[in-house]
Amino acid sequence: MKSKKKIIVGMSGGVDSTVSATLMKQSGFDVVGVTMKLWNKKYSSSVHKNACYGPGEKEDIGNAKKIAKKLGIKHIVLDLFNEFEKYVLDYFKKEYLSGKTPNPCVFCNQKIKFGFLLEKTIKSGIPFDFIATGHYARIQYDSKKKRYILSRGKDLTKDQSYFLYRLNQNQLKKIIFPLGDYTKKEVRKMAIDFGFEECARKVESQDFAESGNYGEIIGKGRIKKG
Repeated sequence: MKSKKKIIVGMSGGVDSTVSATLMKQSGFDVVGVTMKLWNKKYSSSVHKNACYGPGEKEDIGNAKKIAKKLGIKHIVLDLFNEFEKYVLDYFKKEYLSGKTPNPCVFCNQKIKFGFLLEKTIKSGIPFDFIATGHYARIQYDSKKKRYILSRGKDLTKDQSYFLYRLNQNQLKKIIFPLGDYTKKEVRKMAIDFGFEECARKVESQDFAESGNYGEIIGKGRIKKG
C-alpha cells in the first residue's frame, strides 16, 4: 500500500477488541490501541466483576497493554473519567431518580467512545483515518440515499446496533466494526487461533458497573425502597 491507513482500535483487554485489533493489523492498517481510563475512586465498589466501570479497570488496562505488545502495536491510555461522569454517570443518576430506565451505553458510545475519545487521541498527537471497535454491528453505505446505514450484526444474539443508534453520519463514516460479520463463537475461536486463548476464555462484561449495585453510584442516602 502506497499510503498505509492509520486506525485506532478501542481496546478493553477483552476478546472482542483483541480480535478486532488483530484483524485490522492483518488487513494492513497501521494500528494504534487506545484504552479509556474511566474509574473515579470517589465511588465505592463492593463487588469485583467484569464490567466497564470499576476498580478492576486497572487490570483491564494491563491486559490491553500486554495484548498490544504481543501484537507489536503502539498502545495509549486516555483519561476520560471527567467526561464519563458528566455525560454518562450524571445522566444515569438523573434518569434513575426520575423513575426511568437509563441506558448508559447509548450515551457512552455517542459522547465518549466515538466523541471525546477521538478528540483526545488527536490532541495527544496521534492522527488517524478510522476507528475500530469490537461492537457486533455493521455499517453500510447507501449510494442512492448517499448515507451511511447502521445495520445489525450477523450474530443476532450479540447484536449491539441498538446501543449505537445515536451515532451521526460524520461518526459512522470513520468507524469500522470488524466483528459485524462474525458470531461470538467464531470470534472466540479466532482469538484462540491468534494465540489469545486466555482472552477467549474470559467472562463477558454484561453490566456497566462492576458492583451491580447502582446505589453505590447514585448515593446510598438517595435510595429508598419503593
